[in-house]
Amino acid sequence: MTKGDLVMLFTDGLFEVEDATGEFFNEEKLRTTVSRHAALAPEEFFNRVLEDIRKYSQSETFADDVCVVGMQIRHTD
Repeated sequence: MTKGDLVMLFTDGLFEVEDATGEFFNEEKLRTTVSRHAALAPEEFFNRVLEDIRKYSQSETFADDVCVVGMQIRHTD
């Protein structure tokens, strides 16, 4: 890891989020979402990722617990 890297931790509930057809939000969708917002500042990055997940589910709430924690590496010494 290097200074400025973002670390994202999340519960398995993230992959239990479903769209209107019952398709789950999976690793590929998460990678796409993360890549799309990678250039943003940390707070905006995580806000956008959660916004995309809510849009995917077409709901403001989730059936299972979803927790996303993020941090930015500030020092590497």
